[in-house]
Amino acid sequence: MSRCGVVAGRSEARAACCRCGLPLLLLLLLLQLVLLGCRQGPQELSKWPPKDFRVRMRYTVLKSGAEQVRQAVDIFADGLVVYREADVSLRAGTFALPVFERLCAYRLHWRSVRSLSRELGQKDARDLRQPINPPAGSVSHRLELELRYFDNRVEVVAAERAIGLMRDVVRTINSFLPPGRGLRLPQDDEAPLDRRVQDVPGLRQSASGALGYLEKRLRETPDDPDTLREVFALACITGSWSSAEANLAKLADRDREHAEAYRTILADCRARH
Repeated sequence: MSRCGVVAGRSEARAACCRCGLPLLLLLLLLQLVLLGCRQGPQELSKWPPKDFRVRMRYTVLKSGAEQVRQAVDIFADGLVVYREADVSLRAGTFALPVFERLCAYRLHWRSVRSLSRELGQKDARDLRQPINPPAGSVSHRLELELRYFDNRVEVVAAERAIGLMRDVVRTINSFLPPGRGLRLPQDDEAPLDRRVQDVPGLRQSASGALGYLEKRLRETPDDPDTLREVFALACITGSWSSAEANLAKLADRDREHAEAYRTILADCRARH
């Protein structure tokens, strides 16, 4: 091909581009979007879970005049699940701190987080916004649920039979917990759960192990009051005095209403050791 032929070919190509105009630009734009979607995958293209997604659930019983948290569940937008159980509490009068000696932490697959957050968001509008009035007087057990998503914050406290109104929500959360674990509600039919997680590590009974994990979490989230109290209680029960003292100072500053109770708990634990 002559040099003139090459020049003519390029001119014809430019002319063809000018003739097609806008359709060609749209085609290129669509191609870029397709390639972007292939690189990102369905996780980034979905709005679920939102960045502020958070589930916080506590199961409390009334024993010897003091409320004691027996089960705690926290689920975060990045898929982290922290499930723990306590049989005993450290007390100062009617104030009690749970000692979570059994703990299990794992991370859900992003598809599971997306499914859970979407389901709970849908159940919020249907179930959680309904008024729930706990019975008057003292109760033997109470369930607290806090759900955050898309700048929404829903808090529900149910007691005794009223807990049953949240059965569908709780069963959904339980299906993402370790096998054999989860909240059992009053008058529950005990129907087997359709577990939606696999290869979840078992619950470990180790106060020192739980303390080590929660201290790491506290370094990552220093403003979390729940983790701060849980670390303090475990430090007291294991005799980790330096950790207990350091966290006592933080608790006394942030929760001045119970500052004296924290000091009493630490003093009692020292005396028993």
